[in-house]
Amino acid sequence: MTFPCRVQLVAAMNPCPCGLRTAAPERCTCDPPAVRRYAQRVSGPLLDRIDLQVDVRRVPWRELGPPGGGEPTSVVRGRVLAARERALRRTPGRLNAELADAELAGTCRLDAAGEGILAARAESLRLSARTCRRILRVARTLADLAGSPSIAGDHVLAAVRMGVPGGDGRV
Repeated sequence: MTFPCRVQLVAAMNPCPCGLRTAAPERCTCDPPAVRRYAQRVSGPLLDRIDLQVDVRRVPWRELGPPGGGEPTSVVRGRVLAARERALRRTPGRLNAELADAELAGTCRLDAAGEGILAARAESLRLSARTCRRILRVARTLADLAGSPSIAGDHVLAAVRMGVPGGDGRV
């Protein structure tokens, strides 16, 4: 028997063995080779299959305050539901993350800026074909969240920042 499965994997990793490299660099005791060895514990092929890879900085306790100041959850929920509806109208029964490779050309059209940015980042970061396709899927979702019919350069930059280690979005 075959059972359908949709997995959402969430994982976390420190920036270095001691965990202080980004929070308190002056207190980090890790030398560059140790940081490299630590990062290599997670294989490139595995990372290549994780859609979003986001660096989350430590927030100093003094900056933690009462909730508020951000968007209300109800507003974000409405935007997410509208984006899902756009994706399902485009490809009935499937969300952007589920698009087959053959569907990407028709579904994930980039504007000229987006095309140039993706080409430049693919070259400079030596991105695999799998990573480029993943970036297209994430950029399509970001465009849907923004209500944009096409994928613009800023959507591609954000997708690169969220999906590629060292992909700081600069061209």
